[in-house]
Amino acid sequence: MKSFRYFLVAVLLITGVKLIEVNFYHVLKIPSKETKKHKSSKPETKTEDQLDEIIESTQEEKTDTTRQADEAFEEPTLAEDPGNEVASTSQESTSTDNNSASNNTSITNTQPTGEAYFQDLKNSYLSPILASLPEGRSREDVVIRYYKHENDGNRAYALKRLGYYLHEREAEDNQQLASNSLYYGSDVDLRDIHIVAYTLLKEGMPLKSIKQSAFDWKFNSIEIGADSLVENNPIMSVADIEAFEIR
Repeated sequence: MKSFRYFLVAVLLITGVKLIEVNFYHVLKIPSKETKKHKSSKPETKTEDQLDEIIESTQEEKTDTTRQADEAFEEPTLAEDPGNEVASTSQESTSTDNNSASNNTSITNTQPTGEAYFQDLKNSYLSPILASLPEGRSREDVVIRYYKHENDGNRAYALKRLGYYLHEREAEDNQQLASNSLYYGSDVDLRDIHIVAYTLLKEGMPLKSIKQSAFDWKFNSIEIGADSLVENNPIMSVADIEAFEIR
């Protein structure tokens, strides 16, 4: 009986030792899950070839960055220079202004002058007035006061064909002279002065002076008379009459 007990105790002791060895070996040789996770999180060791590739890639990136920086700071060419664009725009603007001025000059130069000016004046100014008059009636807004001189002939009567009313009187002074002067009232239109003077000149009347009347009551009149003070003056030309202005 004692032998059996000793045998049982021996078996238990051996079994216990085995269990202790197994556990101790397990602790030393078999890593835990946390240890595996820790090991797996460590970076892999790069080989020399991989390190060379990384260095070359980094150098290429630096080269590209340097090239872009150099291109960004390159001086603009002539076509890209903003200052040149401004200068070009200024030149185009100047050219446009010059063309505009040239066009304005052309328009000004196309305005009629000389004989054409007076024909245009009759068409644009006088014709509408005549068209509005009753048949057989003369204008009442302006009166032609004509002081007849023996050497005038029928020259002044050409004004009747233009719708002007002639108030005739015999001249008291300078009867030996031909009519050579016009006197206009303060309300007379400059275009009527031009038309009357041009018509008389073309009819052969030796006009030498155009002056404003000294009489206020003749505000709507154009007087045709002779002035001995201007007898030695040159006869006015078509250009002189066209250039005449009321002062």
